Amino acid sequence: MLYKCIIVESVIYLLLCDMLSLSFISTFLFMTSALKGLYCSPFKDLIRKQSQHNGIPNRVIFSKRRYSCISQCFFNPQKRFISTCDPYKWPNQDKNRSVVVRSEIAGTGSHGASYQLSGFQFGSKIRGICFYTVTSFTAIFLFLFMLVGHPFVLLRDRIQRNFHNLVAKIWASMTIALFYKLKIEGTENLPPKNSPAVYVSNHQSFLDIYTLLTLGRNFKFVSKTSIFLYPVIGWAMFLMGTIPLERMDRKSQLQTLKRCMELVKNGGSVFFFPEGTRSRDGRLGAFKKGAFSIAAKTGVPVVPITLVGTGKIMPTGMEGSLNPGMVKVVIHQPIKGDDADILCTEARNVIADELSRQDGVPNRVIYSKRRYPCISQCFFNPQKRFISTCDPYKWPNQDKNRSVVVRSEIAGTGSHGASYQLSGFQFGSKIRGICFYTVTSFTAIFLFLFMLVGHPFVLLRDRIQRNFHNLVAKIWASMTIALFYKLKIEGSENLPPKNSPAVYVSNHQSFLDIYTLLTLGRNFKFVSKTSIFLYPVVGWAMFLMGTIPLERMDRKSQLQTLKRCMELVKNGGSVFFFPEGTRSRDGRLGAFKKGAFSIAAKTGVPVVPITLIGTGKIMPTGMEGSLNPGMVKVVIHQPIKGDDADVLCTEARNVIADELSRQG
Repeated sequence: MLYKCIIVESVIYLLLCDMLSLSFISTFLFMTSALKGLYCSPFKDLIRKQSQHNGIPNRVIFSKRRYSCISQCFFNPQKRFISTCDPYKWPNQDKNRSVVVRSEIAGTGSHGASYQLSGFQFGSKIRGICFYTVTSFTAIFLFLFMLVGHPFVLLRDRIQRNFHNLVAKIWASMTIALFYKLKIEGTENLPPKNSPAVYVSNHQSFLDIYTLLTLGRNFKFVSKTSIFLYPVIGWAMFLMGTIPLERMDRKSQLQTLKRCMELVKNGGSVFFFPEGTRSRDGRLGAFKKGAFSIAAKTGVPVVPITLVGTGKIMPTGMEGSLNPGMVKVVIHQPIKGDDADILCTEARNVIADELSRQDGVPNRVIYSKRRYPCISQCFFNPQKRFISTCDPYKWPNQDKNRSVVVRSEIAGTGSHGASYQLSGFQFGSKIRGICFYTVTSFTAIFLFLFMLVGHPFVLLRDRIQRNFHNLVAKIWASMTIALFYKLKIEGSENLPPKNSPAVYVSNHQSFLDIYTLLTLGRNFKFVSKTSIFLYPVVGWAMFLMGTIPLERMDRKSQLQTLKRCMELVKNGGSVFFFPEGTRSRDGRLGAFKKGAFSIAAKTGVPVVPITLIGTGKIMPTGMEGSLNPGMVKVVIHQPIKGDDADVLCTEARNVIADELSRQG
């Protein structure tokens, strides 16, 4: 595991230093995930017992790494294939075997809409490698054009981004032309180029994005946040204005819909895959109604598009292979209306009918699924003049000197004095905020170059501690803080020795917490949400420092992050958690999650509680553009040891809560 990480980070460094090398990381990441194939499930004993009970020979039992969940209904003894997590059936053991994929999606779509996926073929793997090599080199070259033109795009064409979309169309067309045929029908149904619309389509494959970019319309995709982490391609999507979405986070969904609605009202277009994820068998899944709510409320047309064939050329879960074939894109007539349910049903029926026509099987399923009623009558609150779901602020009056009283709903945790009043719009705070970001950005760019130059030596000689990177980060944070607010540190004698493993925990009030903690000069690795890595320079520097990514609403990501943290601590490293999980909006201390304390209990390292006081008043959560004057106090408490995670969690939280109460 350690050697794999060293190899990956070495490659990533080369990619950052030389833009030409960026292609290989994309290829490496895709290939390692796609070519690793099947592996022995961690639940081998349970599988073996269940298989013997159902009379299935052991040689058929396997589990894809991505879907290694096991349940009592996992095996279907009648059909003799793994029904829940892995829908593949291997009818025989010869090299020409095929994969029959079956749908469990409530019978939606036609029977003929499912398709056979070819098994492992050497030619397909070779084509896959060639595909990623070509698309990576092309992307690097064209990304430079995007990068150079981006300032002009932001100044002159921020909504449509015609230049970026032209470059993306050229990139997609050059890639597609070499590997598969493309046929487009119904181009006369496309709205004018810069006319606002909501585009929707079925989602079968990773190739859908390439295919849709060739249409030459300036829509902004709505995509999961992790896509932006792909080198070059992810960054290009960021420049194009792709809208990020954390799929399992309700708040993120609402913010994304709000952003999409603003974009459409300003004349832009958005593109949704309303199924929410790629189909694993070609059948059409249930549609979520977010896209149709936007169309209904803004009065713009919905343009349904049917994609046929991408799932056969590059099936979901087999992204390392590329089969020969043809892709057909059918653009249907736009649909207008003011009822999201009707728009959703009509658009899905149009796409379902087209998929059935391609298979020669009639199909029309009338349904309405209100799984995500993201925009509803209660979304906007006309009495209180704010968006009730997304924005927790209440504006009691409309004058410029208004204040925002933020109150906590977290079961009364923390003291009453821990809550605070946030000042409203103040000209001086805005100017200080602008100066703060200007200084920290220029300083970060300069010091990031030192990190980049020293990164090979860090990986070879000091991969766990990364003393050099942490020294650079400390200099950067100290220089920035010295200009804008006072800092007082108490209890530094309680800090463990510099390279001694420990689990650090703290309350989380503000964006400034990271800056403040970096001045402590300890080599801990922060655990941070994945979206933080999207910030240019600062996010990349955190990556070089070894910051551990976490998708907060994804259970699988949480388990992987805890496993990675435990390995780091066992190898002598330290980790830093904000156990509340997010920033407090009112200064009160939230409930602590136990992940950090589980690591400390299992590895026997101490927990070091730290209390941050004042950062939330200088830069309140939700008002990151302002910077108020003030002083920040950091109190480092005595380390706590134990083998019970619950006890450690309670003790650490009590120590921090008591300190906040004392200060309040």
